[in-house]
Amino acid sequence: MDEPNRPGGALGTGCTQHLIPGGRCTAFAIMSRVFYYAEGHGLWEEGKRSPASKAKLGKKHHKYERRILSFDETARVLARLEEPNLLVIETCIATGARI
Repeated sequence: MDEPNRPGGALGTGCTQHLIPGGRCTAFAIMSRVFYYAEGHGLWEEGKRSPASKAKLGKKHHKYERRILSFDETARVLARLEEPNLLVIETCIATGARI
């Protein structure tokens, strides 16, 4: 059984998605940054591999099916939008921008 307080413990199990609202990658980034700063301040041996680098994040699981809307579905969504939201969405579609 992995121990969450041991470096690489909970990170290696894929359970970190429940530890922080941002998810596994956020937990991994935080752990990596902690060891980076510790190395810079002389608290972690320079060049020594961080325990966070040994973590296996695994695949991200989506709650809903991820897909692109068809042209008909997009038209129905746009028909139900009101200004100014319609203008923002049309601009995003025309320019390829994401919100």
